[in-house]
Amino acid sequence: MNDNTAIKILDIGCGSQKVEGAIGIDFNSDLSADVVHDLNLFPYPFIDNEFDKIYIKSTLFLLDNPVRVMEEVFRISKKGAIVLWYSRISDLFGIMLILG
Repeated sequence: MNDNTAIKILDIGCGSQKVEGAIGIDFNSDLSADVVHDLNLFPYPFIDNEFDKIYIKSTLFLLDNPVRVMEEVFRISKKGAIVLWYSRISDLFGIMLILG
């Protein structure tokens, strides 16, 4: 696969276990984050329609405004992107396809 067709992946709240091949974003610079950013501050430091796949692992329920986070996820996702989120604490799991 050449660079023009590479899938761009984001791991929101990556902690110390970033998804392989992903750009990790987290508030703590001591973890696996490539981008250090307070996830309660918007906008996130990415352009519109940037990512093909976004992971949110055990992070969404920790943030101040999960609805606003998901609005930001929609902004930075490409059309046709896949968003996967889950919480180990509550056993919630979701998959979303960004349609447009």
